[in-house]
Amino acid sequence: MNIPAVESYVQTIKGSSTTIGSQSITLACNEFCRASERNNIAGCHKALLQLIREFYHTKDVFKKIIELERKIIHLATKTHA
Repeated sequence: MNIPAVESYVQTIKGSSTTIGSQSITLACNEFCRASERNNIAGCHKALLQLIREFYHTKDVFKKIIELERKIIHLATKTHA
């Protein structure tokens, strides 16, 4: 694994996760950066796996929010029609 290259992506993800308010992704990014600073390859792998899990969890939450929004819009247009 090219740790410096991955860390560059992790920093980008960290900024985006902060913007959307995903603390769990931000924490996983921080853990990756700490492991990277210590040259702890196993810690980097562990943090990266956590980051991936948190990403998919957050993605699922956003999908549910979008689905609920669509249902609300559909119901609102039905009641006004």
